[in-house]
Amino acid sequence: MKLLGSLLYLIIQSLVTPLFAVLMVLSAFIDRHTLPKLLAKYWCTFMLWCGVFLRRVRFSVSGLEHLPSTPCVILSKHQSEWETLFLPAVLPPHVMVLKQELLKIPFFGWGLKLLEPIAIDRSQKKAALEQVIRQGIARLEQGLYVVIFPEGTRVKVGYKGRYAQSGAQLATKAQVPIIPVAHNAGVYWPKGLFKQPGIITVRFGEPITTDNKTAAQVIAEVETWIESNMEQITGHPAQDLRKTPSQALTKKKPRELTINIDEKIIPYRIVRRKNRKTIGLIMDHHGLSVAIPQWVSLQQVEEALRQQHQWITHKYQAWQSQPKPIAPSWNEGSSIPWLGNSKTIVFHEGQQLSLFADQDTFIRINNTEGDVKNTVIKAYREAILPILKEDIEYFCDQLKIHPIPTFTISNAQTRWGSCSEKGQLRFNWRLMKASRDEIRYVVAHEIAHLFEFNHGPKFWQLVERIYPQYRSAKERLKKNDSLYRQF
Repeated sequence: MKLLGSLLYLIIQSLVTPLFAVLMVLSAFIDRHTLPKLLAKYWCTFMLWCGVFLRRVRFSVSGLEHLPSTPCVILSKHQSEWETLFLPAVLPPHVMVLKQELLKIPFFGWGLKLLEPIAIDRSQKKAALEQVIRQGIARLEQGLYVVIFPEGTRVKVGYKGRYAQSGAQLATKAQVPIIPVAHNAGVYWPKGLFKQPGIITVRFGEPITTDNKTAAQVIAEVETWIESNMEQITGHPAQDLRKTPSQALTKKKPRELTINIDEKIIPYRIVRRKNRKTIGLIMDHHGLSVAIPQWVSLQQVEEALRQQHQWITHKYQAWQSQPKPIAPSWNEGSSIPWLGNSKTIVFHEGQQLSLFADQDTFIRINNTEGDVKNTVIKAYREAILPILKEDIEYFCDQLKIHPIPTFTISNAQTRWGSCSEKGQLRFNWRLMKASRDEIRYVVAHEIAHLFEFNHGPKFWQLVERIYPQYRSAKERLKKNDSLYRQF
């Protein structure tokens, strides 16, 4: 019976879908904005009930009364194709954010296009985010709800993905609430031919307001509500499936090569990264580095370098003209950078590390363990904490961000600071070598990302608003980059 029901469902789906697609195309000549959407709703409802009778997958819904009478953003868990039938069947007029590849499917894609979805290219993250916000605001103003799957793709049962900020940014900019949706459709409607008879539980949450909140705060509330309800529905917490930062495929040293550009021999390093999709060029304190996907050949790398020959020549000449700082010898009397000035290493007996007032020109270290470098780094990491905390609180107070976000200290090789889509702040301990104005610039930069997750004009206007001196600090940090990164 299970096989027969599934086969009947697929046969009906393959016959009905083209029929509805053709009817939607024809109806668009009469009323493009209403009739195709109405037919799509009928198709989803029909297939949903076919699933009930043929695959014995029923559903129980609670919280629909929480839907506001005016348009809002709906952020839903995404585990299967079932919810893509269910949500259009029960929601008021709306649009979905989806991958643009779906529009290319014969018949299905034709009808889908008539629904005027927000179809994004997921490989172009910045452009996709801007598109969701721009088109999303337009759809909301037209009186349509906007449905987004914040994890971006279907996530296996028992797991959770990374919650992207796009839906939260749209809601905060449009000043509309968010309705979170949790369900366990993946348990009973997994990928493949066979489905598991049972009852899918769907929960609509109460509106999550966006007034006086950052997108990071809003998406954190959404994730907390959805995942806590998923735990209640399934009986166990989800495992974290979110991706870690791209890592090199091998622990070997980057490959050292040279290329002749404009009659100059320019050395460069190749670093293969597992999750990278494009070729990236970086000119840092080490020189020219080329980050590439696993499948890129050396010939393709050289072609990319020659296409960017003007940028490479300009950056390489600037890099060559910079003084190359010499790392400390880690002996007594060695000088290390500290808050834009320097301190001298002095050995002494007693405590392993003696922290000091800013006016003190010495860093006193117990050398009995013979690990001077790591002891100094520990001093940097401890001393930067209260400075960062003070600056974060200052800028958050200016922007009325409450509660004050937490932060961690990183050992990143190329970034001074970072702000994740969830609003998680990280700052490099090497900032302790920089001056106070350089540190304030980095903090202001990352705090601004809580509102503008890009580097567009609005972002820099916000940075200037909270730290007007950022330009000079930014230039100074750029000039001193190699000095601060020498160890």
